[in-house]
Amino acid sequence: MPGKSKPRQQDQRTNLEYLSATVPKIFEQVQVSVANHQKNCVALHKIQSDAARFCEDVDNGNSIKLTGEKMFEEMVQCMLFHVLPLKKGTTTADRVVRFIGAFIKFINEKDAEDKASQGTIDVDDEDSTATRFTARLLRFLLKGIEAKDKNIRYRVLHALVEMVSHLGEIDEGMYNVLRDALLGRTKDKEAVVRTQAVIAFARLCATETDDDLEGDEVSAVDVLLEMLAHDPSSDVRRAVLLNLPITALTIPHVLARMRDTEPTVRKVVISGILDPNTTQGDDFKVMGPTHPRALTISQREQIVKDGLGDRDESVRRTAWILIGTWIDVINVSVLSLLTLFDLGQDTVAVDALLKVFAWRPDIFNNIVFGDDYWKKLDPERAFLARVFVDHCLAIKDENRLEAVLPTVSNLAKTISQSWNTLSEAIQNFKDDKLVRDFDEAELQDREDDLCAKQEVLAELLKMAVNLDYSDESGRRVMFPLIREMTSKESLSETLVGHCLDVLRKLTQDEKDLIRIVVEIISDLRDPFLDEPEEPPVSFRNDPDASLAETPTVTPTPKPRPPPREKTDAEKWQALQVDCRCLVLSIAMLERVNTTFEENSTLEGLMRDLIVPSIHIKDAHIREKAFISLGLCCSIARKRALNSVDFFKSQIEKSPDKMRPSLYKIIFDMLMVHDLAFARSVTEITDQFLMERLTKEKDPQVLATLCLGISKLVLAGIARDVNAVAQLMFTYLSPETSGNQELRQCLTTFFGVYSYSSVANQKDMMGIFLRIFSESKKTRADLKNDETMITPVQLVAMLVDLTDPSRLNSAVDTEENDSLHLRLAIEILKEFLKPDLFSEDDKKILSQALTKLHVPDTVDDKLIRQLKVYLDWVNMRRPLKDLTSRKALAKFDALISKKFEKQLELKEEELRKLEELQDLFDFLDDIIPEDDDEIFDPPEIRTKGRKRHVYFHFWQRHGV
Repeated sequence: MPGKSKPRQQDQRTNLEYLSATVPKIFEQVQVSVANHQKNCVALHKIQSDAARFCEDVDNGNSIKLTGEKMFEEMVQCMLFHVLPLKKGTTTADRVVRFIGAFIKFINEKDAEDKASQGTIDVDDEDSTATRFTARLLRFLLKGIEAKDKNIRYRVLHALVEMVSHLGEIDEGMYNVLRDALLGRTKDKEAVVRTQAVIAFARLCATETDDDLEGDEVSAVDVLLEMLAHDPSSDVRRAVLLNLPITALTIPHVLARMRDTEPTVRKVVISGILDPNTTQGDDFKVMGPTHPRALTISQREQIVKDGLGDRDESVRRTAWILIGTWIDVINVSVLSLLTLFDLGQDTVAVDALLKVFAWRPDIFNNIVFGDDYWKKLDPERAFLARVFVDHCLAIKDENRLEAVLPTVSNLAKTISQSWNTLSEAIQNFKDDKLVRDFDEAELQDREDDLCAKQEVLAELLKMAVNLDYSDESGRRVMFPLIREMTSKESLSETLVGHCLDVLRKLTQDEKDLIRIVVEIISDLRDPFLDEPEEPPVSFRNDPDASLAETPTVTPTPKPRPPPREKTDAEKWQALQVDCRCLVLSIAMLERVNTTFEENSTLEGLMRDLIVPSIHIKDAHIREKAFISLGLCCSIARKRALNSVDFFKSQIEKSPDKMRPSLYKIIFDMLMVHDLAFARSVTEITDQFLMERLTKEKDPQVLATLCLGISKLVLAGIARDVNAVAQLMFTYLSPETSGNQELRQCLTTFFGVYSYSSVANQKDMMGIFLRIFSESKKTRADLKNDETMITPVQLVAMLVDLTDPSRLNSAVDTEENDSLHLRLAIEILKEFLKPDLFSEDDKKILSQALTKLHVPDTVDDKLIRQLKVYLDWVNMRRPLKDLTSRKALAKFDALISKKFEKQLELKEEELRKLEELQDLFDFLDDIIPEDDDEIFDPPEIRTKGRKRHVYFHFWQRHGV
């Protein structure tokens, strides 16, 4: 509070006049540059302190009126009055608002210092000039937070953004009022307003906890996450990202924005969130929330996969920089980087490592593989060596490759040692499981150890494919080793494929590879086949007996004993051998490119192994038998034609777990033998696959089915647009809303399909408009736990997927470039149909018009049609919502201004053009919404152009 001694009335009036003259000068200076803000904060604070000394006694001296403070506040508010109506982008207004924030920060920090020096900092109700000024300025700004003028709302929120982090202590009532006001503005119709509201709201509630919430009040984090996922403005989503608290709860939502439609948002996730929060602390040595060690393996892989695979160059560049940051914070070791990924899954680690080699040549040039390196192999070391070799081959660095690659004999020795170590570990694990039970932790450790040994062997086998086998001595060492490994039951299915890759390199051709694998299968199955019949002739025991001594009369053979019934253990072992043989068959058939007819050996394999296995009850073996038969069909055209009906029937009979494999077989046959299925492909896709699309409920089955149909569409095999429409209906179905795999698959498909040609974009335009009107029924039938894409998101997809500027191979023609104008015509046509769209739907579609791509040049007929439709919507079906009318008026003004010369003809002149006759025939049949006005005599209606329009309506109906 001010001191008790008060100046005389005359001095008070004089100083207040001086006050009113100095404050405006300060605000004039702060508009010039932000460099003088600190100096002017000091000057304005001195003026405020002087003004606070002036006060008046009221109520017979029992209280004091803070005359000086009130006048100072009024002058500052007056300065703000001049700034608030100015639109975004006005530099002088921006500087004034920034100065207000700087001044609030300055006076509250100064007040805290004064209280600390006086020992009153812990007093909650301690009042001061700074706290009173802050509270009154907040109340002043809150009056304009819901103003009709969007510029005022924007400036008010801009000021709150600058102030809210420096408010100091405010009472709970003011906090709640401010929070509610900001929360309301996060739903503002203007994106620029929502952006400022989000920033202020996030800063105000930065320390909010669950204990601070009352009843069913929504937390600030939930509000921000909802806006991050669903706000249509990229600026708002970007603002949320930059102000969202980064915790284990919010990181998954942040990473989801790496697939945002806007490159700027995707880039902010990496450069604005992930990279800066990797480390914390003054020395940046404390692990941050986005440190690679703090993220899960799946999150790290998602970052690398989405970042390095982004279609925008700037986003990929930020991802490369992030990977470099990761290397720097994990002891500058490329081997340490590899520990962040699951090396046995996908190609994420490969992509990351290749980018390190490309962007960090110092790391690539300093990698050395000595003798000790190969003696101490672990998954990371083996992986690094293999990718290093692949990279040298890709860049054709023969010198480095020669120095790194071991000889065939040395690598064979290393592979043999690794295989022996793995086999011993597998056998010890089996033996230990027979004699004792493992606890969960020990069991996991043993399984992880086996997995690591398998990964080492897999990388060595991948490297063996790149060796030079021209040296016969090396071939003689490697071939028997790989053949023996392939025949072993302990070799995992993944390693079987890698062994066959090496065998294919060692053999002369595919026939040789097939012969070797069939021999291995025969050797495995021989002990479990029924014993062959004894020869009909019995020879003497003397092995030296000659044919001359053989009796001329063939003795009667002894009766053959009946075959011995196999025990259950033998039957189980025989099934396991058949399963192993099917694994070998699948791996071999995947590597065969010649036709089935050129490899007669496969006939016996299919007759003796594959076909009988289909009838086995064991689901695992049956599935592998189906896959083997499908691979045979992929290289045997006639067999594929005869087998497609069989596979279709099996889909309906098989359980959900087996259906993905069966669907893949059908899709593979259609893709490989497209021409052979030319007559029946429509029946298969439209009558079978599309029908199954509506019946399948299992998420994995549905994802496989949609992915296969998408490939058929992109390959031109499924040529019916109904296939794309059905995929879109599946995408929008509430039953698939939680199926992220399916959503991601279809989102990618729609983008690839739409951006590949103008014709496809036209198809998508028609599909979207139809679905938009029909989706209302689906939303009305939603259950409590069901969700689906909102109309706003649907229209945003429509605009994005039909944007002609995003065509992959755009052709510079007016027809291509004008696609969005044709979309605008279709939307306006729908507006003219009565009761088709609700006002909310019209609001969404009208706002979409302002986001359409408008070319610089356009055909006269098209632009005239568009303008006529705009005029007729305004006359016959005027939009009722103010926001809708403004959006339509904005689009109309853009078209009218940009194509002014082409739109000089009036309606009477346009009606004389033959090319527009069909258009006006359609429009003249449209009945205005105001039914009473229609039945008025034409001669009494004199409302400008409406009189002419209504005259044509009456004339066409014989009045």
